[in-house]
Amino acid sequence: MYERFDLTLPKETTIRRPSAGTIVLENNRFKLSIIVKYAGFSAVVPFDFIQYYIGENPFEVHAQHVDIELKYEVRPLSLLREAGWEYYQWVDSFVSRVQAEMSGGQFLRRIGWDTVATLIHIIEGGRLTSFGSGNPPPTNQSNGEP
Repeated sequence: MYERFDLTLPKETTIRRPSAGTIVLENNRFKLSIIVKYAGFSAVVPFDFIQYYIGENPFEVHAQHVDIELKYEVRPLSLLREAGWEYYQWVDSFVSRVQAEMSGGQFLRRIGWDTVATLIHIIEGGRLTSFGSGNPPPTNQSNGEP
C-alpha cells in the first residue's frame, strides 16, 4: 500500500511527464528519469505481514509487482562549475530514499520482519508462556530425550 509521494526538488527543476509511467526531473545540472514499469505480475508478500502489519485479510489482498527504474544524466558542462555540487548530492540522496522506501524486501529487513514473524508464531503457539514462567521447556518422557 502506498499512499503518498512527497518530493522537495532543487531550485529551477522542471517536471515533465513525457509518457504514461514516466516522470522527468530536469535542470541545468542533471536530468533524472523515473520510470514505473508494471507487467501485470503478482508480488509475493508474506501472509502474516499482510494480516498483522497491514491489518488486512491475506486472501482479499492482491499484491502486484512494480519496478521503478531511475536514469540519471549529468550535463557535461555542469561538472566544470565550482558551485552546485549539492545538486548531485540531492540525486544520490533521492536514489537512496527510493531504494529504502519503495523496495519491499528492504522494508521487511528494515523493520526486522523475520524476527517479528517468529515472535508472533511463538506467542500464538503458546510456547512463550512456558519459557517465560521460569519453568523448564516440556520434554518428551517416552524416549528420554528433551
